[in-house]
Amino acid sequence: MTRPSLGFSLLVIVVVAFAAFVGYGLATPPLESVWRMEVELSSGLRDALTGDERALFQRVLARHPKVAAAITEHRHEGVFSVNDRGQVDGKHAYLIREKTEARFSVVYRGADPEGSVEVMVRAAKLEQRGECRPGAPFEVVLPDGPWPRLVELSFSKGRGKRRAPVLIEGGAS
Repeated sequence: MTRPSLGFSLLVIVVVAFAAFVGYGLATPPLESVWRMEVELSSGLRDALTGDERALFQRVLARHPKVAAAITEHRHEGVFSVNDRGQVDGKHAYLIREKTEARFSVVYRGADPEGSVEVMVRAAKLEQRGECRPGAPFEVVLPDGPWPRLVELSFSKGRGKRRAPVLIEGGAS
């Protein structure tokens, strides 16, 4: 049995390298993925990001800090998912915080004086659960880490008949 010639081996290497180059070129760039996610979240076309999407979003924010400023420009408290001046009625909210905005509150806005909303916060180096009630907001302080930082808030019904709206306040204005 004869070995393949040098010319044939080089041809195979070139074809494999070309296929890898084309595959890489056809992949969606991370910045484009983040802009797509931002549009879908801000318009209410999607509910929640997956863990991989949150990690990709955070990597892009760490690598391109000006993206955070572009996303949060003219947005109340850095909230870029569906909201009304920081008031959120959905199950999830996404915000971007800078180091100077590491502290914020989730305030109960329901009509039921005995009601509450359970809150889960996910961010780089942080996963925290709590509850906000009338007169007792849920306080969040982000630990040191990558800045700017993507923060995911998930809300579920606490006490009361249904999940009440919440207001995100503090930090940015």
